Amino acid sequence: MKVQNTGRRPVWVDGIKIMPGKTQEIPDKFKDKIRGLTLKIIEKPKPSDYERLLKLKYIETELARALIDKFKSIENIKNATAEEIAELPGIGERRAKFILAQLKEEEV
Repeated sequence: MKVQNTGRRPVWVDGIKIMPGKTQEIPDKFKDKIRGLTLKIIEKPKPSDYERLLKLKYIETELARALIDKFKSIENIKNATAEEIAELPGIGERRAKFILAQLKEEEV
């Protein structure tokens, strides 16, 4: 996990020195040890549904945009039927089934 020292002095976490204002990667097992210290956990931003769709095979930018425009979220796409997805221009039922299979088998 990434932490940032928000204090004015260096902080040591199990031999790892974190200078003031600096960000440092530390093992998750030290999460309990940083309580009471001047460290702030920096969460990784979650990728948008659009970015998540682009990681799938055979999904180009235009298709990802069209899917998000029509269904608004990955959850809605997962709940859609292949026929509903195939209504988009350039997507046949076979490709729609492939998209659904990828979304359901992988944790996107």
